[in-house]
Amino acid sequence: MWTTRKSLVAGAVLAVASFSAAANAQTFYAGPDRNIERGTDALMQGDLKTASKYFHRAAETNLGKERLVPLLNNLCAVDYALGKLDSAEEACSRAIAEDRHFWRAYVNRGNVLKAKGEYADAHQDYAKAVRLKPKSDIAQRALARLQEEQPKLFAAAK
Repeated sequence: MWTTRKSLVAGAVLAVASFSAAANAQTFYAGPDRNIERGTDALMQGDLKTASKYFHRAAETNLGKERLVPLLNNLCAVDYALGKLDSAEEACSRAIAEDRHFWRAYVNRGNVLKAKGEYADAHQDYAKAVRLKPKSDIAQRALARLQEEQPKLFAAAK
């Protein structure tokens, strides 16, 4: 009886463990977000205003971090190109708040800050991007370009 009870308990423990392991191992993927798709299509067609509209809508939905961070980075780039600098900075800052290691958001926010005349802050963002992704030509070029232009930019700002 003792061995039968042990076997039953062991079997029950294994069954529960396998159910919880299976439940924890499952990955659920939601379908594609229509706003992201429409925004991306508009972006590919060069319609930045429409892309911005759909990216803003998508950013307000309940996306997981894996989809939200690149979306916010794209929104930042699109709004920057449209001259909506405050909105662009907010999107990049949100992306960075979600993932402090997403180096592309630092480059894009650096671009926005540079356009706003906030050169020291832009320098910090470009430098952070280079530290996060030292082999990135994009980050290195952005930092080098700012350092090259900085004396002229500071002189013009005075």
